[in-house]
Amino acid sequence: MKRLRFTERMNCIALCLAFALVLLLPQSAFANAPVPEPGTTNTGGGTVVEMIVFMALLGAASLITIVLELLIALIFRLKPVWWVIPVNLVSNLAFNLLLIVFCYIMEMSYIGYILVGEIIVILLEYLIYTRIYQTTSRKRLLIYSVAANTVSAVLPLFAAVMVLE
Repeated sequence: MKRLRFTERMNCIALCLAFALVLLLPQSAFANAPVPEPGTTNTGGGTVVEMIVFMALLGAASLITIVLELLIALIFRLKPVWWVIPVNLVSNLAFNLLLIVFCYIMEMSYIGYILVGEIIVILLEYLIYTRIYQTTSRKRLLIYSVAANTVSAVLPLFAAVMVLE
């Protein structure tokens, strides 16, 4: 395993700090914020317990996404594979926090946001991976980014449908 250069180490530290900020922000800024149903007006009245449940569900969704994308990274033989973890932590949590803003507060279409958001995540992760995995072909990284994000977006939906039936 090659030793990381100074700039790569700084990128990793920046990703970790961004992740820590994303984790701390909801606890301070959104602790008493309501989480309304899509399409309803935000009238306030959310409880701390509701926010804790929401954050737990967000954490579980992030964990499932990371596990799925790590497994796919192993299939694509990306090395070192651990880079997938901080990239996905940041992109997944940022995606879900923006989901709250655009769908619940600004009342944007949920499906429209998911489609546009997933395309943006695929492109951003691809750009990040091209910087991290410089010896891996760009085509392979693009295919990985599309495959991993498609599987991690679609598989939980199928699981939810199976559970609800």
